[in-house]
Amino acid sequence: MRVRNNFIILSRVARLTAMLAIVLSLLPANPVSAASSPAVSPAPAAARASNPAPRPASSNTALAGLWAAAVQPARDPDAAVITATKTDALQNDVPPAGPTAGDTIRYTTTIANSGSTEATGVTFADTIDSHTTLSGVAHVSPIAFDDSYDSIGNVGITVPSANGVLANDVDPDNNASLSVVPAAGGTAHGAFAIGSDGGFSYLSSAGYEGPDSFTYTLTDNDPLTPNDTGTVNITVNDVIWFIDNTAAGPGTGVMSNPFTSITGFNNVAADEAGDIIFIYQGVGSYPGAFTLLNQQQLIGQGVDLAAAAGLTVPPYSNALPGATANSLLTNLSGNAISLVTGNSNTIKGLTVGNTSGAAIYAPAGFGTLTVRNVAISGNGAALDLANGTLDAIFDNIASNAASAAGWAISLNGVGGSLAVSNPGAGTDTGITNAGYGGISIINAPVGASYNFGE
Repeated sequence: MRVRNNFIILSRVARLTAMLAIVLSLLPANPVSAASSPAVSPAPAAARASNPAPRPASSNTALAGLWAAAVQPARDPDAAVITATKTDALQNDVPPAGPTAGDTIRYTTTIANSGSTEATGVTFADTIDSHTTLSGVAHVSPIAFDDSYDSIGNVGITVPSANGVLANDVDPDNNASLSVVPAAGGTAHGAFAIGSDGGFSYLSSAGYEGPDSFTYTLTDNDPLTPNDTGTVNITVNDVIWFIDNTAAGPGTGVMSNPFTSITGFNNVAADEAGDIIFIYQGVGSYPGAFTLLNQQQLIGQGVDLAAAAGLTVPPYSNALPGATANSLLTNLSGNAISLVTGNSNTIKGLTVGNTSGAAIYAPAGFGTLTVRNVAISGNGAALDLANGTLDAIFDNIASNAASAAGWAISLNGVGGSLAVSNPGAGTDTGITNAGYGGISIINAPVGASYNFGE
C-alpha cells in the first residue's frame, strides 16, 4: 500500500466492552476517552519489497484498517512529511444519553503526506480506548494513481482494460472490487470516454499538439469508503491531417473524420509547420493545390504512413493507414504542389496528374525537397524549381507539356541529387510537346547529380 497525499483509515464500528457483560442501563466503569493520536513510522525493508510500484500520482486517497498495520513501499524519508489524524463520531446512541454500554462509535483516521515526493515504507499503528472493542472488519478506500500516455495528434488512442487506469490502482482490502465510474466528455484539448473496467479512448482536438488530461473516479463499491480521483495525462505529439474523398464529409481533418477534398483542407485546417498531410488513395483524383509550410510532409497512400513519415507510433494508438496505391493529385488552375522560399518539405507516395502549371513548383530559395515513391504523369510541366536542394527519387516522370509555357523540367541552381528510376515501370522519363524544350538545367552547383533514367 502507498501513501500519497491523503490516506484515510476507517473502521466499521467500535463497541463499548460493557455491552456484552453489563446490563444496558449501566455505564462502563470509566467514561470512554476521545480518540487517541495514532502513529505512523517507516516499515521494514523486507515488508516494502512485496509492494508493487505504481506510476506516480499527484493526489490519492485511501481507507485502511484502523488497528491493523498498513505497510507502504519506500520513499525519500527526508522529503516526505507523514501525519495521522483520527476522529470519532457516534453512530448509534443507546439510551440514556452519554457513554452507554452498546453505543457504537466510528473512528476515521487520515494519513497525509504533505511532502513533495512519494512516501514509501510507512506503517500505521493505533491503540483504541480500553473500554471499546472492534467488531466487524476494517474498510479501506481505493487509491488511484495517475497515469500517462502518448497520442498522435488527430489520431487518438484506444487503451484496453488490461493496460488502462486500473492497472496501477489499488484497494488494500480487496483489489478485485475496484472499478471506474463510467464517464465521457471533453477535455481542455480533446474528448475521452472511459469504461468501468478502466479501458478508455481519447482523441485530441483537430490540430492540437501538447499536453492534455482528464480525471476519473475510482471506486471499490463500498458505501463506507470514499471514492478516489485519478488523473490521466496525455502528451499529444505530431499532427497528421487526413483527406479522403470517399468519406462522408465535410470532416474536420482527424483520422476518424477526414476532410473530403484539398479545398476543405485549405479552407478549414489550422495546419502548422511540421505537420503531416496524408491523402488516402480514394476514388479518382484530388483536384486542387497544396502550398506546403516549412517541414510539412505530404504523403499519399502509395506508402505506409508511419514508415514514410518516420513516426514512432505510441502504444495503444489507433492504427494508421498502410500502403495501397498512389493517391492522384490534379490541378487545372495552376500548380499542384508549391513550396515556399526557405522551406524544406517531403513528398511521398502519390502521383501528380494533369495540371495547368507544374506538378511541383518552387520559387528561388527553397530549402531541401525530399521525394520518394512519387510519379508525375499528365499534361503540364513536371518540375519548375529554382535555387534549392533536391533529395529526390521519382518512380517516373511522363510530362505532356502542351499546356506549359516553358520547359517540361526546369532546374535553375538546384543542387543535391535527382533520380528517376523504377524498375519495371517502363520508360523512366518521357516528355512530349514541351514549349521551349524537354529539360533545362542551368547554374547547377558543384556536386549536383541528375539521372533521368532510360
